Amino acid sequence: PLIFMTEEENVLRADVAEVTITKQDALSNAPVKDSDYFKVPRVVDKG
Repeated sequence: PLIFMTEEENVLRADVAEVTITKQDALSNAPVKDSDYFKVPRVVDKG
């Protein structure tokens, strides 16, 4: 149930997808990478 009714509108910007960085640029500073992916240490036990 609504408690307050207002005339306010959503002020968020539109969610528009755009390319901001290339895959090669993103991976260029990775300490460890495999092809197109970052390699990170395992954080969950197999148990």
